[in-house]
Amino acid sequence: MSSKHNTIAIIIGLFIFANLILLNFYTDVWWDAAVYAGMGKYILSMGNAGLWESSRPLAWPIILGFIWKLKLDVVFFGKILSLLSSAGILLLAYLIAKEIFDKRVALLSVFFLALTPTFFFFSKIMLSDIISAFFVLFAVYLLIIKKNLFSGLFFGIAFMTRFLQLIPFAIIIILFLIYNKNDKKLMKNSFSIIAGFFIPVVPYLFLNYFIYGNPLLPFFEQVFLTQNTGWMWLEPWWFYFSGLFRENFLCIFAFFGIYYLFKNKPNYEKSIIFFLFSIPLLVFILIPHKEMRFLIALLPFMYMIASYGIIRFFESNKKLKALSYLLIILFVVNSFAIIYSNEKEEIGKNGDFLVFQDYIKNENVDNIWISNPVYAVYSDKKIDALIYYPTFNRERANFLNSNLLNANTILLDTCDIPCHPGDLECPAGKEKFINNIKNQFKTDYSRKYANCEQFIFTRS
Repeated sequence: MSSKHNTIAIIIGLFIFANLILLNFYTDVWWDAAVYAGMGKYILSMGNAGLWESSRPLAWPIILGFIWKLKLDVVFFGKILSLLSSAGILLLAYLIAKEIFDKRVALLSVFFLALTPTFFFFSKIMLSDIISAFFVLFAVYLLIIKKNLFSGLFFGIAFMTRFLQLIPFAIIIILFLIYNKNDKKLMKNSFSIIAGFFIPVVPYLFLNYFIYGNPLLPFFEQVFLTQNTGWMWLEPWWFYFSGLFRENFLCIFAFFGIYYLFKNKPNYEKSIIFFLFSIPLLVFILIPHKEMRFLIALLPFMYMIASYGIIRFFESNKKLKALSYLLIILFVVNSFAIIYSNEKEEIGKNGDFLVFQDYIKNENVDNIWISNPVYAVYSDKKIDALIYYPTFNRERANFLNSNLLNANTILLDTCDIPCHPGDLECPAGKEKFINNIKNQFKTDYSRKYANCEQFIFTRS
C-alpha cells in the first residue's frame, strides 16, 4: 500500500492487532458459529461427520468445511478468517467512500466503523454477519467500477451466506433500472448483474429440490423460525436508534449527511449509499427480533453518510471546528469503554460446555443427540439428532419421545430447550421427555447451575 494510504493501513493494522490479542483469551464458541462449523463438516464429509440444519445458507459452512478438510482447527482459523473479512470490510468501505465522496470521508468512515463496539466485537465471533457483509461491500465496489457480472456474482454469494442479504441486491437492481432507464445498454448491464447473482443461487435451488423436493424449503423454514423462536430478543421499534446512539452518538450527523446528499439531487452512486443504509434499517426495525449485529452490513454506509455530514457541517461552521475534535475524542473514549465491557464479558465466560465437548470428542459413542451445537464443535463425529431444532415445543418433544430407541447417547442442558412463553403445553411435554430419558438411559453425568440441569445419558 503506497505512502498516501498510510493512515488507512495504520487503522486496519491496529484493528487486526487488537483483535488478535483479544482472540487469544477467547474460550467459548457461539451457538450459530458451532452450527456453521458442524454443517461444514457434514458437507465435506458427505454426511459422515458434523450436523445439519436445513434452514441455513451454505456458503459460510462450505468455507469452514474446507478449513476442517485441511485438518486445521476450524474454530481458530474460522475466527481468523472472520477477522480478515472484517479488515476487508474496512478496506472496501474506504475504497467505496473514496470513490464516491473523498478521502476525508473515507478515512473518517473507516475510523468510526473500526471503533464501533458491535463491529469490533463480532469481527472475530465467526458468525455469518461479517462474512456476508464483506461480500456485499465487495459486490458494491465491483458495481461502482462497472464489473457488473462479478458484482452480481458476489451479491449472490452474500445471499448464499445470509438470506437477508437479498435486500441489498434488490435495492441495487431497482436503483440500476431507475437511474439507467435511458441507457441503451441497460438491458445488457442489468442482465449481467442478475445473471451473476443466479450463478451461485440456481445450483442451491436445484440442490434443495433434489434433497427436500422443494427448492424453497430453507426459506420457508427461515420464516417459521422467525415466527416461533427468538422471543428473548424481541425489542421495541426504537431499539436500533438507541443502540446506535449509545455506540456512537455522532451517528446523528447522518441526518446532516442525508440533507447534504439531497440538497443537490444525489447521483446514482450516492443514492446507492443512502438506500443501502436506510432500507435495510427500516426492514430490521419492522422485524421484532432485534440484535445490534444485524446492522453490521449497513454500518459502513451509515458511517459514510454521517462522515459526509460531519465534514460538510463543520466546513460550513468553521468557528465550531474545535468542537468536532472534542466530539471525536468523546466518541473514542465512549467506544473504548463499551469495547472493554464487551470483551471483558466474553473473556470471562468459563466454558460451561467443556465436559460435553470432551465427552463427544474422546469417547467411543454413536447415535448422538444433542441440545446445543457447541457440544460437538470440536468433534468429528456425526450428530444424529438436534433436540432443539427447528424449535422445541410439545410436538417436538412427542417426536423425540417416539424415536428414543434411535439414540444411544444424549447430551442435554435443560436451558438449551426453553418453552415459548405462549406455549402452555410445552412444559409438560418437556418434563415427560426428560423423565422418559431418565427411565430408559443411564445417567453418566449430571450438574445443576442456576435454574438449569446438564446431563449425559447413555444407553443402559
